Amino acid sequence: ALGREVDYFNEYGGTADLYLMESDADTMLNAVSGTSTIGGSPNSKLDNTAETLVLFYWNGSSAKVQDVDYLIWGNASCATDKSGAGTYLNDTPVAGQSLLPVHLDGEKLIRLSETEGSETTTGGNGITGHDETSEALASTWDVVDLASTRPEISDISFEPAAPTDLDSLWISATVTDEVGGLSVECVYTFDGVQTATDMNPLNAGADDYACMILPLGEAGTFTYYIRAENNLGLKDSTLASSKEITVYTESQNIAYLRDNFDDLAETTVSITATVTVEMGKINTYASYVQDDGGRGIYIFGSGMSGFARGTVVEITGTLSEYNGSLQIKDVTASSVGSATLPTIPELTCKQLNNNYMFYEGTLVTVHGQITDRADGIGGGSNITIDDGTSSVTLRVWDSTNLLSDFTADSLLQTGNLVEVSGIGGFYASAAQLMPAYAADVTAWTDGTAGTGNISLTVAPYPFVPQLGEIINYSYEFPDEARVIIRMYDASGRYVTTLTDEYHGMSWTYEASWNGRDELNRLLSPGTYLMHMEVIERSTGRVTRLAQPVVIAVKK
Repeated sequence: ALGREVDYFNEYGGTADLYLMESDADTMLNAVSGTSTIGGSPNSKLDNTAETLVLFYWNGSSAKVQDVDYLIWGNASCATDKSGAGTYLNDTPVAGQSLLPVHLDGEKLIRLSETEGSETTTGGNGITGHDETSEALASTWDVVDLASTRPEISDISFEPAAPTDLDSLWISATVTDEVGGLSVECVYTFDGVQTATDMNPLNAGADDYACMILPLGEAGTFTYYIRAENNLGLKDSTLASSKEITVYTESQNIAYLRDNFDDLAETTVSITATVTVEMGKINTYASYVQDDGGRGIYIFGSGMSGFARGTVVEITGTLSEYNGSLQIKDVTASSVGSATLPTIPELTCKQLNNNYMFYEGTLVTVHGQITDRADGIGGGSNITIDDGTSSVTLRVWDSTNLLSDFTADSLLQTGNLVEVSGIGGFYASAAQLMPAYAADVTAWTDGTAGTGNISLTVAPYPFVPQLGEIINYSYEFPDEARVIIRMYDASGRYVTTLTDEYHGMSWTYEASWNGRDELNRLLSPGTYLMHMEVIERSTGRVTRLAQPVVIAVKK
């Protein structure tokens, strides 16, 4: 502070490291030992007419100092030339030194740029080797009004935070200036090429400036800084910052990993998914996760320990294959919250059998009748469920303790109708379903109890599908029967299938048809035939019923 401590504190609300006018250890030393060079006024000021100001560094013991900056204005009466003094190198002779312009009260001197112009950069007494007395001060500094300030740059923002080669870059900053005529640029370097692009105000009269840089198209280091200049030539700039531009990769959800396994095998992958079966339920180090894409995958490794069902986890590991099953191994995982289980696909047994590799590792649901059960088979039980379209083996591992639950064990007895959710798998090229929780085994009821009769009833009126109308119908069937209802046109050509399912108990259903074919196309007006076929499993008897359905014309 070029004054007293009290004056500095009153002005700025803090303390400086050194003071020109004090009496303690924080007082600046005189320029010449034993000689008062500071002046007697308690508020000593630099002279506006002619003065020299030298900023230098001294290590406390060396016989000489190192110049940091050297300023002289008005005339050369206070100029310095250390040439020939001790071990100093030659300075620029006083007659050759450039002078700053004279400034008056209410004015100040300000450097026009961050550089020192044509200053000699070697062989000098400066701390960086420059000859600080050689700066062309008349061109690198100027006189401005005391209120004039440089632009100030703050609140720099870069989006996106993790840019890829396909992202546009958005760079913004707040630039304040009291002078006007502001010009703001973003200067960036990428792939060895430097580019300056204008940053424009986001709103008229506002201090926020921004620019958008189009996708760079490749990976690399993006280095940038912001500079601003007002109409007085006063400038400010920020330090350079850098961002790594990476190559865009498609989001790695589980479906993506499965569909691109040939390319991703034995590489490191990362997913976010919900735990469907916690570690240790099916195998000591096995757990299963599923995401909103409707696919699941087997996770192998102790990194999943402690994550209960429903935990949302971020997982990183190696994508691999084990005995035909895809897995992520050598995993690290962290919890990012909890959630309800993702939507569980509901399948017929036939769908699961025909697509068991697709649903391998995925939590799915089937329903049907338990037709066989064998306990104590290789560390678990094999239970057969049949829904009339096909049958599937429920593999219940002893490690799940599922059959220790009285309700689940009772439901999984021969003859019962159940709905079961479990992890899709396979054994000996046949589908398996692996339930792991007692709560995933429930009694299955659909419709209302029937009388054992066979019937098909269609509402006795025409309907117009083009107007969004539907036709209601109901049907009943006996115990242990497969029920197939199909639509045909008047010439007997197949139109669509409304249901094809096995039912263990006699039920009555109510349903509707929207007048569309199997490709979801609206059908032409005319008479159609609803045909029901009932195949009774116990006797093999087949019963066929039919009812007409009329699609009317829109008027």
